[in-house]
Order: sequence, then C-alpha cells, then structure tokens
Amino acid sequence: MEFISFGGGLNSVAMLLLLRDDGNDAEAVFADHHADWPETYEYLDYLAGHGYDVTRLDTGDLYEYFWRKANIPMRFQRWCTRDFKTQPLHSYMRDKSGGEWVTYIGFAAGEEHRAARGREAAGESKQYPLIDRGITRAGCEEIIRAHGLELPMKSGCWFCPFQRVGELRHLKRIHPELVCRIRALEDRCNERIARDKPGMAPFYIKDRPIMSVVEAEQTDLFEEERPCMCNL
Repeated sequence: MEFISFGGGLNSVAMLLLLRDDGNDAEAVFADHHADWPETYEYLDYLAGHGYDVTRLDTGDLYEYFWRKANIPMRFQRWCTRDFKTQPLHSYMRDKSGGEWVTYIGFAAGEEHRAARGREAAGESKQYPLIDRGITRAGCEEIIRAHGLELPMKSGCWFCPFQRVGELRHLKRIHPELVCRIRALEDRCNERIARDKPGMAPFYIKDRPIMSVVEAEQTDLFEEERPCMCNL
C-alpha cells in the first residue's frame, strides 16, 4: 500500500499533483495536531474543492498539550514532529496497510541531505519522487501553477520555536490572537518555573519574551531553515 506524507507546503502539494498526473492514487495523509497556521487548513479545503482530497489524521492538540504541562516548545527539544506527526502517521499507515507500505516524501532536488537523515520505520519503504526527477522548489512552483492552483504558504506550527522573526511578525500582523496565545503559554510556563526553580525564566525565542521578538526593530535571529518534517 502507498501513502503520501502530506505537510501542506509547496513540496508536498507539488508531489501530490505529480503523482496524481501519473495515475498514482496513493492516499495523501496530513497529521493534524491542530496547531498549523490557519492558512494551511484553508489550503487543504481549497485543494479538496479542486478534487484533491487529503486525509486529516487527528493526532491531538499540540498547544493544549503544552498548556497542560505549563511548558513552552524550545529549540533544543525536537520531539514535537516525532510525537505529533511522524509516529502517528507511521501507526496509521502500518495499521491500514497490514504492516508494509511505501511512503512518498516531498523533499525537493537539492534537499538530498534531508532524505539521507531520514529513517524508515519497520515495514516502511520511503520514496522521494521530487529528488528522483530532479525537481527543485522552483520546479514545484511551476507544477502547481501549471495546474491552475494558488501556491501554498510555508507549512508549520504557528508557535514553532524554529520560525524566523519575519514569520512571527507576519503572524502578529494577520493573526494577533495567536501571538496572544503564545504569550499566555509563555507566562504560564514562567509562573510554574518561578514556583519550582526561582530565578529561572525561559522565554520563547533566544531567551527573549515573544512580544519583544515580534515588536522590536532587529534583524532575523535565525538564518537556517527549520530542521523538521513540518516544513514540506
């Protein structure tokens, strides 16, 4: 059995279109932890309206998980994708396939290093159709436009600590209520820390409070891409 690991970004959309053009009806599955940018959910509806259905696998509410723990995501902890994306996808695919399946991953040409880091689950065989065909991210844009579709925004969690400052400021401009939720989570975490470990105050980004990050005039703190599977 075959599945498309669908993240909702440029690469995975182009891969879905490419495979459908080939007559490949592999099930596209999106691991939904309820914390992707609202535009990603809108784009899923948009694709469905154009005949491209994607299974939404409910993997729990990531923000509520952090709220219950009175904690915030941090850059040195990279388990979110594993626990709320990768492992639930593997469980779904394993159960539905009976134990052996093919997963199509949307890494583009030029991202071979990301494919090399990926590990296969027991019973899984990964394939990288964009890399195999030499399709770059620019090529992904061409494929989507050639199908008469709008380009999706970069996919990812709206409170992911790997976001760039520009992304967080954009979030504040178009979804200020979500930045307020980040601030509330940060405050809740620091209230717990103040009780348990007086003198410590972990902040959201680079030891800085979220509001100082989104409001200060400064250059981007992070130049590298986010090293997680959400960014597809």
